Amino acid sequence: MSPRQRLVIGQGQISGYISIFLAVLALLGILCFHYPEKLTTPEFREIYTKDSMEAMMIGGVIASLFFSALSIVLSKKLKYGWPGFALAALAVILGALSVEGRDVAKSSWHFGLDWMILDLLLMVAIFVPLELFFPKNDKQTKFHEEWRTDLTYFVISHLFIQFFGIVTQKPAVLFSGGLD
Repeated sequence: MSPRQRLVIGQGQISGYISIFLAVLALLGILCFHYPEKLTTPEFREIYTKDSMEAMMIGGVIASLFFSALSIVLSKKLKYGWPGFALAALAVILGALSVEGRDVAKSSWHFGLDWMILDLLLMVAIFVPLELFFPKNDKQTKFHEEWRTDLTYFVISHLFIQFFGIVTQKPAVLFSGGLD
């Protein structure tokens, strides 16, 4: 398949990409499980249940492994299935299948990686099928040409803005700590 051709259902590429995407989300989720005080949003911690988050993590890893195997079966090559399998295996090694939710201590700052993961999952579920089945133009390959720019803006709007908020707020809080 030429790099300029559209993705076709049944050739293993789509399932390979899904596998990689889910495995990356699982790896980010493991970070949230290991460092919940700093990487999760306090407002969401009240909504999350231990069982639902554990099920979501295990389901993501199993789905990633499934799509990796499907990609290998459909394409008869390791090119698309192997990266997803390797990332999912790394997630398992880091404890994705044995994660346990726990009580989270209150923290003076948080990064909100959990919000980025959930938002990215939702945006991908909405917009990727739209891009694949209703392309912007007929000569479009996988996605519109600016998709990398869109992803960059997405990450910047979620992580860097939070980072700069923390960096600017911390000194102000420390400086004015006694001014109540």
